[in-house]
Amino acid sequence: MQVILKEDVTNLGKVGDVVTVKPGYARNKLLPSKQAVPVNEENLAILAKRREALEQEAEALRGVAQQQADAMKGVELKLVVQAHEDGQLFGSVSVSEIQKGLNELGYDLEKRVIHIDQGSIKTVGVHEVTIQLHQAVKFKLPVHVSASDTVAMDLTQLDEIEADAVDSSDQ
Repeated sequence: MQVILKEDVTNLGKVGDVVTVKPGYARNKLLPSKQAVPVNEENLAILAKRREALEQEAEALRGVAQQQADAMKGVELKLVVQAHEDGQLFGSVSVSEIQKGLNELGYDLEKRVIHIDQGSIKTVGVHEVTIQLHQAVKFKLPVHVSASDTVAMDLTQLDEIEADAVDSSDQ
């Protein structure tokens, strides 16, 4: 099925492109979300009239994304999380936590523009995260993950503390 894209769709095309997709993808994803319209004479005529305006609009969006990327140059995100002594995190650092950290620094980004190359961060250290603000604007952001000062106790230490507390309360 051929459709006309009304917005940029990752791995498919840009605004105004006529692309061929599977009918189910068009019916269930692109058309209901208003990311595309079916190809017919009326929609092609509208596209021809709007093509120049769409190109200018797309260029303006790219310019805004480039300005935001330039503003973020040199930014390094620092996250402090609980970790084992060997550097393994209790859990992992996900896109949500990176987004929250960037929001605290004053950068309002959506989750969909943040990509962790290995899926999630599971060790202490410096990791690079890809930020893709626009199809043509992509950059790497260093994320420094460090362990918090209070390292979680293992069960044996916890049992010893509880035993000491019970002994002192018996006296």
